[in-house]
Amino acid sequence: MTVAIRTLAAAFALVALGCGTSSPPEYSVLSGTVTREGRPLAGIVVTFDPVPGASAKGNRAEGMTDERGYYALRTANLDREGIQRGTYRVTLRMAGGESRTPPLPREYTIPSRSPLENVVVDRDPQTYDIAVVRPPVARAGR
Repeated sequence: MTVAIRTLAAAFALVALGCGTSSPPEYSVLSGTVTREGRPLAGIVVTFDPVPGASAKGNRAEGMTDERGYYALRTANLDREGIQRGTYRVTLRMAGGESRTPPLPREYTIPSRSPLENVVVDRDPQTYDIAVVRPPVARAGR
């Protein structure tokens, strides 16, 4: 009888471990600047989209640059400061369809062609500065 009780207790413990709640996702405060030829770019929407199949299971996060080129991300659909940790592809676009001379290089505005790919968000706080160049140079990581 004792063996049966021990077996039952062990089975219950295993089920309880398997049904435990998972920890909430980790978020990082991420900010940076967007520049071109060393000058800040204002009115640029910076978008971080999770890379499919990578560690990013989060949602899109965006920020808009101010007159100093500074942006800080917010997770769009959660209205939350920061971004879930993971791997992202970054795109840029002009806010409100403003015209700019010279315009942003097209590659920065198209997710499948953006040179800002595989950006890893893994610490808090984190800075990601973007120097817009033509032609764009792929920049991985941090």
